[in-house]
Amino acid sequence: MSAISAQRRTWVDDSLPVQEEQSLRNNVRAHIDTWRQHSWKPTEEINFILSTLIQDHTNLLTKKNEEAIDSGRALDPVKDTKLILLQGLWNRLFPKRKLEIGGFFPKVKRLDVPVDAPPYQLRQMSDGERTVLYMAARVMTADHPVILVDEPELHMHSRLSVQFWDEAEKMRSDCRFVYITHDFKLCAV
Repeated sequence: MSAISAQRRTWVDDSLPVQEEQSLRNNVRAHIDTWRQHSWKPTEEINFILSTLIQDHTNLLTKKNEEAIDSGRALDPVKDTKLILLQGLWNRLFPKRKLEIGGFFPKVKRLDVPVDAPPYQLRQMSDGERTVLYMAARVMTADHPVILVDEPELHMHSRLSVQFWDEAEKMRSDCRFVYITHDFKLCAV
């Protein structure tokens, strides 16, 4: 079972760690194992999970590009990496904010301001935005058929929380979601 703790750290660094794939996965596992042994401490794996999503995305694009070069055919667009699916979820929840995490220096571009307005760093996100990013990344990287979520509504507006978990369940129809909550609105989800 994959568990998402209520004690979660959603602070994202301005630059994500760049490591070999196995090192990233080991870091994620180590942080989750630490949390399982000390469940009262906040989880710390968000930077490593985002890096893993970026690396998986980049690896697939590289592989597809090499195949296109070898075959002499045009490259078909890649639409279904976990990173692209996460960005799609983000766009549905925050239509006026574009999540730019294709590189290791993630930002958010506001679409409701002048075009030349600079994007903002992930550390400048609201608690709700960071929570959505963290939860979406955890859901996308869950490797068990059951995802246990403790206090799924924490740091999210109640409507956003219901919408997010509806979207997450559609994206991961291969998983069963179990929620531990005090919010009766989520019980109907």
